[in-house]
Amino acid sequence: MATIIKRGETYLIQVSVTAGGKADRKNKTWKPTPGMNKREIERELKLVAATFEDQVQNGKYFSSRQTFKDFTDTWMVEHAEKNLKTMTINRYRGMLPTINAAIGNIELTKLQPLHIIEFMSDLAEKGKRLDAKCTSVVDLAKLTQKIGKEKFAKEAGLAYSTLRQAERGKPVSYKTAMTICETLGRKFEKTFVSDNTSKYSEKTLLHYYRLISVILQTAVYWQIIPDNPCDRVRPPSVKRKEAKAFDDAETTALIKHLEKAENPFRTAIYLLLDTGMRRGELLGLKWGDLNLTDGRLTIERNLLYTPEKGVFEDTTKTESSNRMIALSKNMVTLLKRYSAYQKERRLAAGDRWVQTDYVFTDWKGEAMRPDTLSRWFTKFIATTKLPRLPLKSLRHTNATHLIMAGVPVRAVSDRLGHAQPTTTLNVYSHAIKSYNEQAAQSSPLAMLAGNNGD
Repeated sequence: MATIIKRGETYLIQVSVTAGGKADRKNKTWKPTPGMNKREIERELKLVAATFEDQVQNGKYFSSRQTFKDFTDTWMVEHAEKNLKTMTINRYRGMLPTINAAIGNIELTKLQPLHIIEFMSDLAEKGKRLDAKCTSVVDLAKLTQKIGKEKFAKEAGLAYSTLRQAERGKPVSYKTAMTICETLGRKFEKTFVSDNTSKYSEKTLLHYYRLISVILQTAVYWQIIPDNPCDRVRPPSVKRKEAKAFDDAETTALIKHLEKAENPFRTAIYLLLDTGMRRGELLGLKWGDLNLTDGRLTIERNLLYTPEKGVFEDTTKTESSNRMIALSKNMVTLLKRYSAYQKERRLAAGDRWVQTDYVFTDWKGEAMRPDTLSRWFTKFIATTKLPRLPLKSLRHTNATHLIMAGVPVRAVSDRLGHAQPTTTLNVYSHAIKSYNEQAAQSSPLAMLAGNNGD
């Protein structure tokens, strides 16, 4: 039951709540709107008090005095987990320990643009990469023993074996180290030493800025703070990099090398080259999505992986990513051969075969982990004299070749599943510029033999 205390022209509303075995009291001050009569004040005060009590009892009351970290914990549950994709949530969880280590203890109402500017500057200068390996410089076993090792691992969201590895002085990831520090309430510099002090890329810095901004913008929307401090902080600039792709000669050599490669990887790489689809879209394909009679396929799902969920299906990246792609005649032939190959594998596996209907699977028919394909391609390229480009370069190779062949940007954009043709124009501006230069030599004036401009 809410307690109401009149204080001059305002009313103090108090609600007691018990959390974690500890009693806590939440306060809210309410001031009547000028001109309200006694009956209106009583009616409105009861409504405000009842609403406030309900918010407190159901964990939906957000105090303006809460810290940035406290709010991010709520934001993850009430916003991120309900509205964002799994991979985005995982990426944010990996970034938040770094952010909270710097500004997490600052109250939302006291968070100023300068705090964010200092954090971004420090990140740009020192930028410990999340792929760095970190080793403890203190007796972690003694520190975690105070809480209880299994309880500590559960609170930190870590596997018990990972915690034990850190306690023994074995290297762990920067993300794990930051999580341990956050749970212990200790500074990273006094707990771990990193073997990598390489700086973050411009794009990664921008991701950190955007995450802070979107969190604070939610706080504005929920009327916890009046404005977003990030609005007065200039975002990190990112120089556009040219998408790396294999040129004509390299692509021809790649196709030749693939002839001796093993399936299912060989056909998977061929299909990436032929369609330019994303890795998750490729591995999410089921035989029902392929129409080999008409020579086309339909993309309507994404296959992803996280340590927590394993391999799982998700929606495509954007609404425009759901699309139909026409296949080349050669690709249709290769897929028909691959279909026969998979049937042979199914017979060889016998009762161990799992019928999932995925086009590209492991030896027993189950979905292939996305990183399995990426690792295979990395090792495969290393056996050739081709540039050591990543799997994603096959998407860029497809797009670049289409543009250079004179395919309209709108058509290329549709095949790639870009939301707007402008995305294609921006990503592949280098190819468009080169094609434009070639086109200039085909203009009416350029074709005039012996014209010297006189």
